[in-house]
Amino acid sequence: MEDMVWKTLWKIKAPPKVLHLMWKALTNCLPTRTQLYSKHIHVKLSCPFYHIEEETIVHVLLHCQFSKSCWNRFGLASVSAHSSNFFLRFKDLVDKNTPKLMEEAVMLCWSIWQAKNGVIWNQKSCSTADVMFTVRLTLAQWKHAHSRKFEPLLVPSGTYDSGERWTKPTTHMLKINVDGAIFKGANAKYIFFEHVLLVLHCYCWRP
Repeated sequence: MEDMVWKTLWKIKAPPKVLHLMWKALTNCLPTRTQLYSKHIHVKLSCPFYHIEEETIVHVLLHCQFSKSCWNRFGLASVSAHSSNFFLRFKDLVDKNTPKLMEEAVMLCWSIWQAKNGVIWNQKSCSTADVMFTVRLTLAQWKHAHSRKFEPLLVPSGTYDSGERWTKPTTHMLKINVDGAIFKGANAKYIFFEHVLLVLHCYCWRP
């Protein structure tokens, strides 16, 4: 049974960070409040969404009223309500849903966890519609990026422009190869020159 669950998990087409979160949940390593408390970290045990029940892995990802609303909105097959073991719940999901729906299921767990962190660290409320949008947008963007094949550019020998070839600097000369990107609102040119001057200073200084 365990082998089947693990094989299914690693075959799901979802971002690695999502599968990593699921691995943590399945191995009971997800840092929920009850898990942190068991490691002698004194935190509130109540779920940050409604502050009624303790935040366990099963509760925050499946049982919390907010989580239930998210699962219902996606129309995914519900899981057994009799086990508090997330591993068994995940197996139940695997048995009841297609591989495509499992992609959304793991994305939903990840998005609920992100929403929970938003409440704790940023006091940011989140609706089920927000979660649904995040799940489908993130998954679609990842699939689009993952489907693109970046093949190496093969240029026939002798077709390079001589001006674009890298050449070794002459004696007593220093050549600095740089690359970079400019982001909106970033004062990139000053950061760039500051680092170049630092390199020159280190190169020229002699103890």
